[in-house]
Amino acid sequence: MTEQHITSITRNSIRISIFVVLAALTVYLFPHYDKSFHYYSEIGKPWGYELMTAEFDFPIYKSDEQLHHEQAELLKDFAPCYVYTSKEVARHPLVISRQEMENLKSNGYQSIAVLENKISTTYPLDKILTPKSAYEVYKHEIIPNLKADTATTNQLKADLLATILPTCGMVQKGEKIIDRGEIVTERDYQILQSLKLALEKENKTYQRHAWGIVGDSAIVCIFILMFVLYLFVFRRVYYDSLSNVLFFCLISSLIIVHQSMNQIHIISGRADPIT
Repeated sequence: MTEQHITSITRNSIRISIFVVLAALTVYLFPHYDKSFHYYSEIGKPWGYELMTAEFDFPIYKSDEQLHHEQAELLKDFAPCYVYTSKEVARHPLVISRQEMENLKSNGYQSIAVLENKISTTYPLDKILTPKSAYEVYKHEIIPNLKADTATTNQLKADLLATILPTCGMVQKGEKIIDRGEIVTERDYQILQSLKLALEKENKTYQRHAWGIVGDSAIVCIFILMFVLYLFVFRRVYYDSLSNVLFFCLISSLIIVHQSMNQIHIISGRADPIT
């Protein structure tokens, strides 16, 4: 192997190393999307930061206490579903097991809905007997003729709870949220927590995962490779100079990073950190 051939191999190895290092550096320098809420607030305490205005529209989310209260109010008159144990069983009196009655009372239910032929009839609990109370009334043993329809009950309850909206209004872009020295009210705190949640959702949406890095790497490698091929075919004098190759590849990497930063800025412009 001639000395000239060895030198050519060495120079090509250096070029490949330059391509690999610049591609890795370019991917590393890609801007990362990070929108975090770096403020602490407490109800009844002064706001210790600068004036805060909404940089984008976001919903005001209800607190857990509000949601739980609305759920309790909605389910206050809810009646769990029961069906007859068989088609032949007597329809009167209505009897359920002692355990079923205890469960109904412990869960705060005031009535049950008896389903038959796709028709629901609601009965208050004081009209429902247990085997013991039925024996006291009728002086003979009566087995339960009703059983819980858990599947239908759960479905109806889920449909009912789905009508509760998780939000209670919107904050418009440019709207004042709170200013320095103002006392944080419950409403202010709710809005601040909603903003924090909105930013967290934005972070999850734009979070870069492994496949994103693979895609970035492929784009960068293809761009640099095409540029090098252009030098090799049309500007061989530049290709033969390692310093020129390094310079042009570095310029290409800077262009890619710059364009990526502009793209991130455009995409995330509606969710810039509040300063």
